[in-house]
Amino acid sequence: MSDELRLTEIKRRCELATPGEWEFRSRTTDDSDYPFVTYYVWSYPYGRSVGPQGICDGMMRWPDCEFIAHAKDDIAWLLEKLKELEND
Repeated sequence: MSDELRLTEIKRRCELATPGEWEFRSRTTDDSDYPFVTYYVWSYPYGRSVGPQGICDGMMRWPDCEFIAHAKDDIAWLLEKLKELEND
């Protein structure tokens, strides 16, 4: 796959992702003998007044959750920087 085709595919996936602000949250389950923390990624496609929509539920690692929550904005930013470099 050419670089140009790959960038086109990355941009397409980014544009089709759930719109709105994304964030990550955690929840501790303490209703057993072995409490544990799970992490979630939520989006607000209709604004914060409407409430969140789940993107990814029940992840076990905070770094993965944080990565996913920032991926949409990070990828859009990186694509814009690539476009700027190509235009220089």
